[in-house]
Amino acid sequence: MIRLTSKQLYLAAIATVIVSNLALFATAFYNRSGDQLREISLSQRELPLLRPGYESSNLSFGLTWNIEQNDLSKFSHYPAWLDTAKLISLGFDPESLEAKTSRNDERQVFLALEFNGNAYQRTLERAQKHLLEASEVKRKRAEEQFRHWQTTASRLFVIDADVTLDTLKARYTDQPNIIFIKGIVSARYSSYIKAVTAYIDTSRKVKVNMPLPIRQALGITMDAIKNSDEKLFSLEYDVVLAFGLRLEPWIVSARLRDTKP
Repeated sequence: MIRLTSKQLYLAAIATVIVSNLALFATAFYNRSGDQLREISLSQRELPLLRPGYESSNLSFGLTWNIEQNDLSKFSHYPAWLDTAKLISLGFDPESLEAKTSRNDERQVFLALEFNGNAYQRTLERAQKHLLEASEVKRKRAEEQFRHWQTTASRLFVIDADVTLDTLKARYTDQPNIIFIKGIVSARYSSYIKAVTAYIDTSRKVKVNMPLPIRQALGITMDAIKNSDEKLFSLEYDVVLAFGLRLEPWIVSARLRDTKP
């Protein structure tokens, strides 16, 4: 058995760190190379600050998106467009799903997210209609819901999915308000409703690290991070995101919004 000296172990540890960093650098370089980039300007509604971990000084944003609901009174993870035909195009077999009623089947796909487009406008119109038709008892809740969609909720909506990125991109060539990310679609047969149901896994968030220059541009101090200052999470800002070949976003620029009356 070969025994390494403490010096050899130390050098091996340094080499491991160097190799790991080089791999990360190469991945980032590849992601940002080529001409397949897309930039989009989002606000704190779509990119809220994530709370740092215990004793952590690292800040990041979390890309947040919605699923269009036909009935705003009942939240659902099941998009109306994710029907049987779409599931088959994503590689699911409805007959096979029916045979294993207690198990989920999932596929890694590419998702199209639309910013401040038709899906958001339809949602806003539904919320306004719901408010106008609300009874006196339900009016306060309807007002809160309308304000939420009008001023707070993310205007990013997932509107499509495909197993091939190029096919998905081709459907939205002339729409600069569409971005693409990787995602998971899960499907199963429901014995309760006697049909296949499918949903988009929202638990796997896209995180965007905040480098020091961006933190400085937003006026965020280390003391505020260490003390988990609540003012951090009420900041209003605009962030320009770029997406590269690996669909991993990075921050191009950021600025605070002038909220003075």
